[in-house]
Amino acid sequence: MRIAEDILSSNYDEIHIGQLFTDDDCNIIGYNKYVKDYIEARSKFKIEELPLKFALSEKLLEAMKTYTPCCDSYFVNFDYVVADELKMKAADNYYAYFAEYEPVVSRATGKVIHYFVMKDVTESMGQNIENYMYSQKFHDLMITLGVAHIDFMPDTMTIDVVGGRDNHNAIGLTLNSPIRSIIHPDDLQKAVGYFKRVARNQTKKHSTMLRVYSENLKDYRYFTFVLNPIRRPDGSFLKFSGFCIDVSDRLVEIKRHDDKLNIRMNKLEREKSDVEKSKSKMDQMLSVMGHDLRSPLSTILGFSELMVNIDSREEREEMYGYIQKSVGQMMVMVNDILESTRLDAGTIKYNISSCSVAGVVNDVYAAHQPMFKDKPIELLCQLDEDVEIETDRIRVLEILNNYMSNAVKYTHEGSVTLTCEIEPNGCYFHVIDTGVGIAKKDCEKAFDRYEMLDSEVSGTGLGLYICRELAKGLGGKVGCISDKGKGCDFWLWLPR
Repeated sequence: MRIAEDILSSNYDEIHIGQLFTDDDCNIIGYNKYVKDYIEARSKFKIEELPLKFALSEKLLEAMKTYTPCCDSYFVNFDYVVADELKMKAADNYYAYFAEYEPVVSRATGKVIHYFVMKDVTESMGQNIENYMYSQKFHDLMITLGVAHIDFMPDTMTIDVVGGRDNHNAIGLTLNSPIRSIIHPDDLQKAVGYFKRVARNQTKKHSTMLRVYSENLKDYRYFTFVLNPIRRPDGSFLKFSGFCIDVSDRLVEIKRHDDKLNIRMNKLEREKSDVEKSKSKMDQMLSVMGHDLRSPLSTILGFSELMVNIDSREEREEMYGYIQKSVGQMMVMVNDILESTRLDAGTIKYNISSCSVAGVVNDVYAAHQPMFKDKPIELLCQLDEDVEIETDRIRVLEILNNYMSNAVKYTHEGSVTLTCEIEPNGCYFHVIDTGVGIAKKDCEKAFDRYEMLDSEVSGTGLGLYICRELAKGLGGKVGCISDKGKGCDFWLWLPR
């Protein structure tokens, strides 16, 4: 070993290269003038306080442990390594150094001292620094984004993988047992087939998707593998090189988007089906209504012509009665269509005020009494108590009158009962008949638009639909309890 004192007695302070001595812990115990000026001009530290360890490469640090002479070229990012303790700026914070290490012995103490000669080669290696800087950034980016670099050598059938979410550094993988450590068992056959296919065709790009195990996440991740043929300057084939990209998160996002799209498509299909059913029912309703309108119109037209030539007052009054009845039938149908249109457009107005339940029931009862005079049907009214409710009285009467009209239409004998049940939070109005009834399964759809459960009875199929929509507008609900041949109980619930 060289003697430390001999180095110090040479032109040690005059050479424009950093020279310094350290102990085993990298503490600086000697230095020349150049390195002192260099360090202190670029940092807030005094050279005796500077922790040299962060500025040495791993190769140099290892050499110190065994007292083995060594030299190395390397890069240092001062800001990254020592954070805010040292602010030394170079190309994007990187410095390039050439350092030579030699163990020397002190003549005075007999101890081994570490001697370094260091030169800043940042300027002369500017392009190398830039390349290193970008390679480091790309490496960090690969880990963050789940991208790995991959090389494949067809002649030896070996694979090198560097990067990825777990920073894989798998060099020299073969298609037998080693690849099983990272590829999903269900994808092994696919992986082997892929690399064999790549080896056979060295003229084009090859891609596939395989599941690769992540130690950090303890799960398999989906990676897209893309390999391109790389050629030498003379055009001969060298190897395949490319990337494997973690697409698991993207696949989850795509699946979530597809699920939403499928839900939306299913909803649109249901809406389309509902529209088609509604159109079919509307066509049926228009056909029936066309027939039902022609009948009263023919009556009106026929009796109008006859009345001109009849002198008998009694006969004219009889004909006038038929005309009035026909006009009433037409008015009901037209009013239903207009009311349905206003409900769809949201232009129905509700005038909410306090009204008596008994008053509503009595008005409906009185209005329909004349309809039962010549029929074998009894009209009954049951009301135990009276309360005041906040609602639109006219709309409630419209719903109950519709119920009563249906009850009269479908009841040929027996009775129709109008009643009301008072509850703490609301009240139930009931119109109960002993008529033909409807099947249980049809009770709910009886309130659908254009629904005509009995095609032999005239109407628009809008009456009960209007009742349901008006009840919703009043904060209430409607329903039906019935069975075929056992009569119907149409009810309306309204909040108090």
